[in-house]
Amino acid sequence: DHLYTLAAESVLGQALQRSGSTAEAQTLLASVVERSRRALPEGHWRTGRVLVAHGSVLADLGRYEEAEARLLEGHALLEKTYGPGHERVGEAVQELVRLYEIWNRLDQRALWAARIPGP
Repeated sequence: DHLYTLAAESVLGQALQRSGSTAEAQTLLASVVERSRRALPEGHWRTGRVLVAHGSVLADLGRYEEAEARLLEGHALLEKTYGPGHERVGEAVQELVRLYEIWNRLDQRALWAARIPGP
């Protein structure tokens, strides 16, 4: 449960997602989320990052409500740490936009798209 192990496993989970091993990515990232909650201080930015990664995978699996909960929590942690204009916060916002697009929640999509940080 070391920070570097959790970070490496998070990156591996994202690589699995990109390679099409979505179910395997979901299992790994769910584990990393829970272990991050135990091992890291409450509200740690790394937990926010893995929540966003896990939410992205859940969206790909069509588990939209679970994805939304993870993405919103991850976004809140990252925004609290970095502020609204930070790149990592922008990545979370983009994942929320993508979720609402594939979930066909276009009103929510528009609200979040307006929050994408500018260049």
